[in-house]
Amino acid sequence: ALPISGVTIVFVTGDNGNRHDFRAPAPLVSKLEPMTVYTAPHDARELTLVLEGRPCRDSITGESFETTVRVILDGTVFYGCGRTLH
Repeated sequence: ALPISGVTIVFVTGDNGNRHDFRAPAPLVSKLEPMTVYTAPHDARELTLVLEGRPCRDSITGESFETTVRVILDGTVFYGCGRTLH
């Protein structure tokens, strides 16, 4: 789960459900490709969220999504898919 709630990025990791909260910075939006990047340091930790505007298919469910997502938490990379929440 990765909701961006205006001031906080919340990242809940895998099966153990560890929750990581980071203040949401202003995004860096690429002018060359459909990509948005958030880099959120907090104390000695850092989260980078990369949203790419290209289709993604969930490898488990086969469901299609509009966005490819990469999260880097303290050097560990997580890959996934996402969509805009309304």
